[in-house]
Amino acid sequence: MPTEDPFTRRTLLSVVGAAAGAGTLGGCVDQAGTDESGATDDDGDGDTDGGSAGDESGVEPDDDTDGGSTDDESGADDEATDPVLEPGTRIRFDGQTGGWVGLEPAAIDGEENPTLTLEAGETYEIGWTRGDGQAHNIELRDRNDEVVNDYRTNLTDAEDPGDQLLEFEASEELAYYVCEPHSGSMRGEIRIDGTEPSAEDSGHDVDSDSGTETGDAFRIDPGTTIAFDGQTAAWEGLEPSVIAGEENPTLALEAGETYRIGWEGGDGLYHNIELWDQDDEVVDDYRTDVTDEPGDDQFLEFEASEELAYYVCAPHAASMRGEILLE
Repeated sequence: MPTEDPFTRRTLLSVVGAAAGAGTLGGCVDQAGTDESGATDDDGDGDTDGGSAGDESGVEPDDDTDGGSTDDESGADDEATDPVLEPGTRIRFDGQTGGWVGLEPAAIDGEENPTLTLEAGETYEIGWTRGDGQAHNIELRDRNDEVVNDYRTNLTDAEDPGDQLLEFEASEELAYYVCEPHSGSMRGEIRIDGTEPSAEDSGHDVDSDSGTETGDAFRIDPGTTIAFDGQTAAWEGLEPSVIAGEENPTLALEAGETYRIGWEGGDGLYHNIELWDQDDEVVDDYRTDVTDEPGDDQFLEFEASEELAYYVCAPHAASMRGEILLE
């Protein structure tokens, strides 16, 4: 229970007088603890419970963060807009296979795969200076998952790499920062200040060169190679670009058409890929051998049929399992 301010109590007692009843005193306390807007001051410290007088929006003030500004006069939640990083900012990450973890500037500290909002035409530095001992690099890609202006570093498994930083100029071509071997999980978005979010970010149908996102499924064009990163927690989409970064995406295929599906990369554990029907039986012997070293033999060419229901890793069928829909 909040401690009552002795000074306030003495003042109230002098106002009501010794003859005032308990009910009268209670009414005065209520009135004194209420501001003009009707907000109550339960703790007697002069502040109402809705927030400090200097922050009418209820949003915590954000003092100058290193390298980022959060001008938010509207009082909107922080989630509604990402801070614009100041030109010249160094953007550093901890390279973890599960995702890029922000180190600096302070605006992204501790955030996983944070969206970076940059100013077009300005110069920044980006990279990773700490890792988990796995092989990583960093590269900047466009919406088609192509590297922009050769902005990429070499692969290294150093836990404290010194040369994994890129200086680059922000442009509207830039869409993602990515670790090439783990592009499913180590992928963050780049936005240019003043430009509209892409259809992909707005939740609309997204067209790519090999597929379309529609609702909860990804419509894949005939003849497409469907590639995943084999992670025990889930299949992580690599290509086509419409499924990049998605876990166990639902694939919408055209009956009677041919596709190619498989996995590369991996987390060093044993995986394979199989195509199952609704009874969890392998369809037409569409399966690969179990291995921890994927190669070309971990891809299957198959014809989409109504029998197909799932693509699965047999050793990890509970977590590495995605749905197949036929159109």
